[in-house]
Amino acid sequence: NHTYSHVVLNEISKDAALLEIHKTSEIISEITGENPIYIRPPCGEWDEEMLYEVDMIPVFWTVDPMDWNRTDISGIVESVVSNVKDGDIVLMHDIFDSSVAAALEIVDELQKQGFMFVTVEEILISSDVSYATAQEVVSRVKKRAMDERLKDQDYVVSLLREILTDILEESEVEPPAYPCVI
Repeated sequence: NHTYSHVVLNEISKDAALLEIHKTSEIISEITGENPIYIRPPCGEWDEEMLYEVDMIPVFWTVDPMDWNRTDISGIVESVVSNVKDGDIVLMHDIFDSSVAAALEIVDELQKQGFMFVTVEEILISSDVSYATAQEVVSRVKKRAMDERLKDQDYVVSLLREILTDILEESEVEPPAYPCVI
């Protein structure tokens, strides 16, 4: 889910934000038959209070080549390739031809370096862990949602990894052991 109108969620009322999210989730569900479990808030703006209202895990990025603001393909490629590390999530926008061209080059270059491209779910949980486990992650994050540190994206990523590690240990499922980049 990325909202219906690409609005900055913390710049509109809570009710308007929830309408944006729920409307999009309903459409995704109608088309796919599945309820989305992840949300990437536009501009990375997220109010942790939304965790109480939205049963989705917010997903942010760790590498932003600013492709929405530039068209130099080689610069976009260099920005990603020189900054990416295992487990990173790369933000790119497929509405720009230069971004699509850069993404294809980035994939080729990073694959040469041994990176694998995976889904968010594959980064967060192994394929042996079910949708119910993802819902358990949401539940556990919500229990900690009043923690002021949730405003810090690095802390959220660390918290999610800690919770997922606990869940994987409880279920005795091994996490994937490969470099992960989106």
